[in-house]
Amino acid sequence: MSYISWARHRFHGLLAGILRHPIITLLAATLVTGLAIGATSRLTIQSNFADLLPSDDPVVKELHQLEQVVGGASFVVLTAEGDQPEIVPPLFDAVAARLADHPEVRYLDYRPPGDFFRRTALLYLPVDDLRDLVERVRERIARAKLKDFAVDLAEPDEEPFSLAELEAKYPLHLPQQDFYQSKDGRLFVMLIKPHGRATDVIFSRRFLSDVQAAISGARSELASLEPSVNEIQVRLTGPYVKALSQNEIVMADAKRISGISLLGMLAVIYLYFRRKRAAILIGLPLAASVVWTMGTAALWFGTLNFFTATATAVLLGLSTDYGIHLYSRYLAYRHDGASPAEAMQQTYTHLGTAMWAAAITTIAGFLSLTLSSFTAFYQFGWIIALGMVYCVIAMTTVFPALTVLFARYRPEEETETPTRLFYASLVARLHRLVTKPAVFGIASVLCVLALIPIVRGGVRFDYNFSNIMGAQPTRELDERVDQIFTQTVNPEVARAASAEDAAAFAAAVRAAKASPSDGERSTISTAVALADFVPAEQEIKTPLVGTLQGLFTETVLNGLTGEEQSAYQRMLPALSPPHVTAADLPASILAKFEDLHGERGKFLFVFPAFDPANGREFFRFVEELRAVQCPACSQPVTISGESATFYEIVHRMFQDGRWVIGVSLLAIWFALWVAFRRLTDAAQCFLPFCVGIVVMLGVMGACGIPFTLISIAVVPILLGIAIDYPIYFYQQRRHFGPGRSATTYQMVVPPIFGSALTTIIGFGSLMLAQNLGARSFGLAAVIGLGSCLLATIGWFPRWLQLMERHASADGRQHTTERATASARS
Repeated sequence: MSYISWARHRFHGLLAGILRHPIITLLAATLVTGLAIGATSRLTIQSNFADLLPSDDPVVKELHQLEQVVGGASFVVLTAEGDQPEIVPPLFDAVAARLADHPEVRYLDYRPPGDFFRRTALLYLPVDDLRDLVERVRERIARAKLKDFAVDLAEPDEEPFSLAELEAKYPLHLPQQDFYQSKDGRLFVMLIKPHGRATDVIFSRRFLSDVQAAISGARSELASLEPSVNEIQVRLTGPYVKALSQNEIVMADAKRISGISLLGMLAVIYLYFRRKRAAILIGLPLAASVVWTMGTAALWFGTLNFFTATATAVLLGLSTDYGIHLYSRYLAYRHDGASPAEAMQQTYTHLGTAMWAAAITTIAGFLSLTLSSFTAFYQFGWIIALGMVYCVIAMTTVFPALTVLFARYRPEEETETPTRLFYASLVARLHRLVTKPAVFGIASVLCVLALIPIVRGGVRFDYNFSNIMGAQPTRELDERVDQIFTQTVNPEVARAASAEDAAAFAAAVRAAKASPSDGERSTISTAVALADFVPAEQEIKTPLVGTLQGLFTETVLNGLTGEEQSAYQRMLPALSPPHVTAADLPASILAKFEDLHGERGKFLFVFPAFDPANGREFFRFVEELRAVQCPACSQPVTISGESATFYEIVHRMFQDGRWVIGVSLLAIWFALWVAFRRLTDAAQCFLPFCVGIVVMLGVMGACGIPFTLISIAVVPILLGIAIDYPIYFYQQRRHFGPGRSATTYQMVVPPIFGSALTTIIGFGSLMLAQNLGARSFGLAAVIGLGSCLLATIGWFPRWLQLMERHASADGRQHTTERATASARS
């Protein structure tokens, strides 16, 4: 006895036991389901993008090391806007007073060090520019043009002296206002630096709640004195807010799409069978298998990411296939007069091979994703593959037990309903249509035309980072905040071994930015270390500033007009600057470069010079930073942040992609060979899948639908799912034998269509998600499944007819040749 025959024998013995003791089977399944529900309740969802990489990835390890040293590398950004901006400073002061003693607040920054920079502005000028300024003033005095001094400084042919000039010359933010506010003075910003990380959703939720409470308390405190304070619009943004928002989106999406998928599945089952019990008999085993899967995932992984949170909806859509095929065949045998137990035994006898072959190919397709180091694909592959195993177990235990119990206690007459007769008539007409030579020719031509967009490069990849996350309602606000600071308030962070290395690397980055090696525009705006805030060459600059101050003698000052006197008074603080060391810098600057251990200057900030939505620029940005040479650094400097993480994710995905697809193909070929034991039969089953994939890529290319970081996983997944359709079709074609194409089509197309429809609903529900990555994944899957379904029921039948005729002609020719040879002999 072969292994396959032995397995079939053992399975039918198990099935006979289930049919004899259905109540015991259901009680055991209920107990397991209850335990799984308890485990599932502990399952959490994380929306952190870094969680999509393995925990031992160098980028993730460096990010965690940075968080351990720096703590939260980002800010909670508090903004206030209104028609009465004079009310905002008291509101900010009140909020700051309430948050000052908060144990999770490291520091608050809402008053820029304007006085400091007004006193030291001249020290930040290059020595040559400072000398030039001294000479310009001396020459003007010598030409007796002091009466036009203030005007001359702003003449078009002279470079004016102002803090704006310094800001243009240096990568430093030299504020001229007492608060961080927009040019129109309406929008104010407060930066709140927490101890915790933005990736910690529990911390973010608790901390943001405390910030909101501080804002409400401050409003109430000021409302008695200034009622219009309630008209000030106060909003929060920044990575902490975004992380929490993404988590809420993922949680809401998981519930919404799972509910939609379940309702859609039940609706399809009812409409297909026109029996309420069909939804119960198929739905309960599937629900149990999903619960078993998520309970195991809770014990195995503990948390899901924003991609694997959609697994429930996908599982429901996939698993329904088996129920539709099994129940359809069961009803057919019951209609022919078989008892419930006999009908169930015959159903598994004739569909067992196809069901297990389809399950193995689906499992293989998803298990191939586990070869990826991209955690989103790895988790998703394990969960769906495990879910398919549980589904087959449920459909071979719970389903037959439920079915025979219903037949025992709630018998139903098995007759052909008008709806089923209508379906049969419709399928018969469809078979006559798809087997016409003209229709087959048109379909084949369309498949060839689908190659045009593929060959012309119409199939593309979308590198837009924002197109795989949920929509951010604060995006416009973030842009306005960045305009206030002229840079993003959440730049990339680089960690160095010492403050000296940080300063040297920042200088090297600025030098590389000034002369990019590839000749393209640099993606780096600037790099800033703590040492950059300490003016260089002060021993030369201080005497030059003294010389400039000496030029404004009493005689000169007495000759100035009132407007010129005001200009001089604004310049006066800068004419007697103090000597500046790192310790003399304002607290708001020092705090930004201080780590959790109290050490300063060991990290630096790198500001990008591109639209964050442009994923290709992310790549160039990371590659440009990694190419920076720093001979003065004693040890390598590591780059951490969103850009580095995104770069590594995409790099890993493309690197692993070819292995995932290759292994998936091998696994599916092996499963087909096990099921049919002939490579020619396996090739016949594989052909409509290839046609469907070509059509899918052609449609996406022609419609301008790109693959995204998430939807690219559809290709290996389709290998495991869509191959099921030709497997069922071809297996039944072999069962009924040659020349019975219409009978095969009548028997197999309705369940194939019904099962495909439930799968499409499962994936299609993702298109209703707020998460854009889930949407793109759902859209690509729907297009791919629809294409493979059409290839199976619209193109494959006529192809098999042609192959049968060809085989028959070859057989007749071979027989004739043998007869001729025999006669000659």
